[in-house]
Parts: sequence; structure tokens; C-alpha cells
Amino acid sequence: QSPKLDLILFRIIKSLLDQKRSERVTLFDLGCTVAEHYDLLDVFFQAEGGCAETSLSYTGLDQSSLVLSTARLMHPDLSPAQFKLIKSEGSRFEMLPGSYDVGLSVGVINHVAKPHTALKKLLTGCRWAVVVQLWVTKKDDGVWHLNHSGIPFYFFSKKDLSALGKEVGMQICLGEYTPQEENSQVNSFLGISNATMRTLGSYQVVFTRMEDFPLGLKLLDHMIND
Repeated sequence: QSPKLDLILFRIIKSLLDQKRSERVTLFDLGCTVAEHYDLLDVFFQAEGGCAETSLSYTGLDQSSLVLSTARLMHPDLSPAQFKLIKSEGSRFEMLPGSYDVGLSVGVINHVAKPHTALKKLLTGCRWAVVVQLWVTKKDDGVWHLNHSGIPFYFFSKKDLSALGKEVGMQICLGEYTPQEENSQVNSFLGISNATMRTLGSYQVVFTRMEDFPLGLKLLDHMIND
């Protein structure tokens, strides 16, 4: 799912650049590991004759000093002014409203200490759009489960997402859905019955304040009872 999500993000970034909303798009990557998303975005830019270095100002956040050090070593030629790295737990960072143009998070927000807080900070901190891979439940209310490492993992409900979108003034678009039964880590959670497993999965989600939204995605409000 990750490359597909990066492609959605790339289309949004290109739209912002083409509309001259920003000369250089500022991107915040929550849970960046070694900044592999920056690298894939660079591949997309190069395929169209450009490069990420001249199109993006990147900020990545992770709680691991090791992966952040590796990210810096892997990108030695990038200016610290255009390639910033922050060490912090994924819900304890500070971000002023409208600090960045776009945000990204893949498989991280569900298992930070405070998932709702992290997601709301990201949404208020980004002016135009936030692209995330979120694990969800088909039930009306969000639910916590434990993964095999004993880490609490929160599954958002669609109503959770709808309420957050309305609170921060963003439309919500949903892309591909992957049932947990088809996930590469299907047995990652403790004590979940087969019936409960069938209610869990992950969505590509785009929160946006732009007039248009990526092709192939559907507005959440049109799917709230699906």
C-alpha cells in the first residue's frame, strides 16, 4: 500500500506546484523511519524531469535515534534547511496550525500513545492535505487491540474520522481498503476472534482542503454506512 499512497501524495504535491500555491511544497512525514517516502517521491519527480530536492522542503519525525541517523547518512547531499529530522514520540510533537502544506503518515498513527491527538495535530498543522494509511474498524466506535509486542493499537471508526474532518474543516476521501485478513501481518493481534477480524482493515485516507481530490478516491460522507 505504501507506494500507492506515495503516488497519491505526489499527485497532490504536483497539483499544488502546478497551481502555484507554493514554489516549494513543505511536507511533514510522521513516522519517517529512514525517509524512504522522500526517496520514492524523488523517483516520481525524476520520471517527469524534476527532482524532490528542488520541489520539496521535507521534515521527518520518528522516535528512533537510529533510524534518524540512518536517514541523515542516506541523504548526505541534502541541505538541513530542506531536509529536517525531528526525534519525538508520534503524538507528543508540537506543530503550529498551517505550518506545512501537506502531511504523510503510513501505519504509524494507530500505535502512537494518543492516536486522536496525533492525527488532529497533523490535520491542523497542514494547510492543504494529509495522506495517511489508517487501520479502521467497521464498527460504529473505534476500538483498541494489543499487537503481539504488547503495544496498544487503535482502530479508528469511520465516525471517528468524519468527526475529526468536520472539527478541522477538511473533506475526507477514501481509497483502497485492505481487509486485515489479507494483510501481510494478519496474525499481528492478540485474542481477536474470526468474527472481529472480519471487521478490521486499513484504508488509504486523504484529508483535504483543496477544491478537487485525487482521482479514484471517494468522499467518506458518501460511504459512512458502508
